[in-house]
Amino acid sequence: MLDDVAEVIGLSAAVKLSWRFRGQDIYIPKNLDRAPEIVEAIGREAAEQLADLYGGIRIAVPQRAGIRAMVLHLSRQGGKTNRQIANELGIGERRVYRILQQADDRQLPLAL
Repeated sequence: MLDDVAEVIGLSAAVKLSWRFRGQDIYIPKNLDRAPEIVEAIGREAAEQLADLYGGIRIAVPQRAGIRAMVLHLSRQGGKTNRQIANELGIGERRVYRILQQADDRQLPLAL
């Protein structure tokens, strides 16, 4: 579900949404005045895009979905060490390393 959301509102907004509402079912109203917390979390433009597609329904935000995405997002922004990322997200430094290593492994081409 979050992959579909990311295609509509962009990866950065989807990461923010998943981090803010992880582990919750959230109702996406058609009228965003009824959901100021969504607008605050992802911004007005992304919230409008979300409401256009999902307005009137509930979406489930997985508990762990945001952590991997946030690690990758913070790492790609640059300027932060694995320790700083771990502290910011409340996870272990080793977990940050494993997430980044898995992402690197998936991007390497297979040797023939």
